[in-house]
Amino acid sequence: MILAINGRKRLGDYIANTQVVDASKNACSWRQELAAYRVTPNTFYTLIGTGLYILLVHIFFNWLGL
Repeated sequence: MILAINGRKRLGDYIANTQVVDASKNACSWRQELAAYRVTPNTFYTLIGTGLYILLVHIFFNWLGL
């Protein structure tokens, strides 16, 4: 297999027709995104459901002895 070595493209980039780009990192961007997020009742339901799921899986694996 012949593989072209290039710093800007990987093998998968040739297949998917994409490229690697340099993105500037903004340290405050995640804070701005978090500040724009609004907590709704669905957020709490999701967190409670996730916690219960993890608890049930933990109990199940303890019951199995794993």
